[in-house]
Formats: sequence, structure tokens, C-alpha cells
Amino acid sequence: MRRSCNGLHELAANRANQAGAWQAVSIITQAITIGESTISSNTASSIAAFSTEVPTTISNSTIAFNEALVTGAAIYAAADMELRSTIVADNLLSYANPGQVADLGGFPATRVITGFNNLVTTSQLATPADTITACPKLGPLADNGGPTLTHAIAQDSPAINHGNGELFPLNDQRGDGFGRMFGAGVDIGAYEWQGNPGDRIFSNGLQTRCDI
Repeated sequence: MRRSCNGLHELAANRANQAGAWQAVSIITQAITIGESTISSNTASSIAAFSTEVPTTISNSTIAFNEALVTGAAIYAAADMELRSTIVADNLLSYANPGQVADLGGFPATRVITGFNNLVTTSQLATPADTITACPKLGPLADNGGPTLTHAIAQDSPAINHGNGELFPLNDQRGDGFGRMFGAGVDIGAYEWQGNPGDRIFSNGLQTRCDI
């Protein structure tokens, strides 16, 4: 059985002892698919955003600004994981070294993340050869249109036009009126830049990570 979470989703500002946003275990389901979603600003003692023990596919999503207080990374993969056109960045592990970025981890350490066209700033696991590791230049979690909050990307973000140009939905996470493809190609993450210049000084005034 496969569980899907596709489109118009935001998991934010949750707190837990483990897996701030959610945890998937093998007795619940055999596979999970997440698409066009933002997982942000979740906090946990161990594993900031989520952990999964079942095969998981994440596409056209942004996972950022989550914080693990004691151990782990934002995502903990204890099963096969495929990332497609997804941003995983700006997640922190605070205890050992305040400010340490910890985006992607898992068990065993030899596990390989599959997929294509992603931006992952740090990973304890091997990621696809085309993975971008540069700062995504995300704005804060905000109302950028649509029914849910998103992280906008700056006009000079390395995520722009580097997403997957074949398997993408009609719109980004925000839904109608926010086409998934603007310009030369689709962008990585849940948000598609629509040509607005943006104000990096104002929008990132409270950011504390690479996006300053």
C-alpha cells in the first residue's frame, strides 16, 4: 500500500521529542509519496523534520529551517529514499555545534539516496551525481500566494531552471495561477520563481543561515 501527500501541503512549526513533523514506520504503510509540499520550522530533540522506515519518494518539495536539538538531521532515512527536484537545506543540529547544518542522514551509513535534479546542501549519505550543494537563497516561510505558506527563492537562486523538466505538475505548491514552469525550465523545490525581483535585504532580515 502506498500513501500519497501530493500538492498544496505545508507542515510547519511542530514540536516533538523525535521527528518534529512526522514519522513513518513499516507497520503503517509500505511506501510514501510526498509532492509539492513544504516542511519547515519543525523542532525535535532527535531528527528535526521526519524519519522514515518505509520507501519514500519526495518530489518538487522544500524541506528547510528545521532544527534537531540533540541528535540527527532534518531527514533520517532508514529505508530507500528517492528525491526528485527537491530542496533540502538550512536545517540545523544545535547540540554539538550550534549553527551546524544537518540536512540528510540515515542508516546504514552506506545507504544511497536516488533521484535527480535536487539541491541538498549537506548529506551524510551519498546523493545523485547531479545534486546541487550551493545555498538555495530561500526567503522566510511566508504567504507568497496560494492557500499555504512557502519559501520563495531569490532571482539568483541556483534552484532556478535546474528542476526536472519532464515529470512536473501544472502548478507549484501554491496552486492555480502559479505555473510550474517559468522561463527556461522548472525550478527545484515547492516554489516556482515567477519573475519578481524580490527584496533580499527585507525578506531575509531574520534569516540565520546561508540565506543571509
